[in-house]
Amino acid sequence: NALMSAYAKHGYCRMTFQLFQRLLQSGLNPDKCTFLCILGVCCKTGDLKQGRNMHDWIVQENLAQNVATIQEDLGKNIATMEKISGQNADRIKENSGKNAVSIEVKFVLDVAIANTVIDMYAKCGCLYDSYGIFDRLSVRNEVSWAAMIVGFSHHGDSCFVMKLFEDMQSYHAEPNAVVYSCVLKACCCLRLLGKVRQIHYWIVRARLELDDVVLTALVDAYAKCKSLEEAWKVFNEMNTMNVVTWNAMIVGFAQLGDDLSSLILLKRLIQKSTQPDNVTFVSVLKACATAGNIEGGRITHHVIIDTDLRRDMTLENALIDMYGKCGYMCDALTIFNKLPNPDVISWGAIINGYAENDQGFHALHMFELMQQQHVMPNEIIFMSALKACISIGSTGEGQRIHNQVVKNGLEFGVFVGSSIIDMYVKCGNVEEATNCFERQIDLDVVSWGAMIYGHVEIGHDNLALDMFVEMLHEGIEPTEAIFVTILQACMNM
Repeated sequence: NALMSAYAKHGYCRMTFQLFQRLLQSGLNPDKCTFLCILGVCCKTGDLKQGRNMHDWIVQENLAQNVATIQEDLGKNIATMEKISGQNADRIKENSGKNAVSIEVKFVLDVAIANTVIDMYAKCGCLYDSYGIFDRLSVRNEVSWAAMIVGFSHHGDSCFVMKLFEDMQSYHAEPNAVVYSCVLKACCCLRLLGKVRQIHYWIVRARLELDDVVLTALVDAYAKCKSLEEAWKVFNEMNTMNVVTWNAMIVGFAQLGDDLSSLILLKRLIQKSTQPDNVTFVSVLKACATAGNIEGGRITHHVIIDTDLRRDMTLENALIDMYGKCGYMCDALTIFNKLPNPDVISWGAIINGYAENDQGFHALHMFELMQQQHVMPNEIIFMSALKACISIGSTGEGQRIHNQVVKNGLEFGVFVGSSIIDMYVKCGNVEEATNCFERQIDLDVVSWGAMIYGHVEIGHDNLALDMFVEMLHEGIEPTEAIFVTILQACMNM
């Protein structure tokens, strides 16, 4: 056990498994410490098969505090899990495996081993197996709750994280720093600013307000809930800040398009001798792109070069996007041409850059090159290509791209459908736009606005007014541009 624990601690997982096999071959029986060690290695490696074997072995070895045979109706289990997850019974059966919703549960495990088994299944992606064991524990401690909350948080089930947290409080278990961090992350996803403030109070009451992990999660939660004043207050009260903390604040400003604050924080971060990472630079570039701040974007680009950072594809794409949105397509193309294998995001950034800058021929040329490289266009790229058709006034090119959209099964997507209608209207083919409009299943304000604009352009002012009234009856809120178009129709009458 001592030897296996040492190898496991230092990451030699294969050797740990080999030692376990030698232990068995020697005729010795594994004990609680053995199982905890091997299950921990299964967590690290994601070895579900070995983890299941260990779970079965634990049951067979009767490492349990109590023996309790539970004969339950399988349909009841399925219904319970379906209620929790919102998934159907077939999906649950598929995900559950043999252990999660088994009719026969042989043992209520030693709580330390049970917690490790729960953690193992969660980290291997088998949340239903994990929850099945957790739900049957006669004794749950803080580690049991933490394992479940971390597992569901890692797999993005924010609603169930919040439910588990509420159940944990009802059970009078004390959350730790990791649990609070996961719950704050769930609050970010669900935009629960009130809950973030409440959790902040509990963190202070639990004397965790000096924990860097918790405070970083708190800054991130406030920032993503768009309460930058509260995020800034927590940020400034921190004694030590790592790059993740800085990024949480920078991302918050970037989401609001505050390029100047993002740039100031980047400068302060470097002055504090903290090494920026790809997330830092992507966030600052996004803010500069939104604001059209080419000077700030260029400064950030130079800092990236000076820091000798290993640039990933996300950062390269952010640079292309920033230069494109600031109107500097030569710079964007230079970066794009240096990419050995541009991905679909790279192609989308360069095509959209040309389309946004009314360089439709260049945009369509890149659209063709992308397909020659066997890269499949996504909805955003189709929308950019359709915009390029508007800039060159080509109904023929627009029709060809429309056919590709249909071929790819994207015609009835709200955004692509609106772009098709808008393209036909602005290229002067209101009849085809009307056909597309009538076939569309979901219509957004862009679709309605395009049709109203099209009818006014060709002198069908009464029809435009009729459509405006119909749009209001559908509960669609008019934009400023639609009001201007309708006023124009009234003037024409």
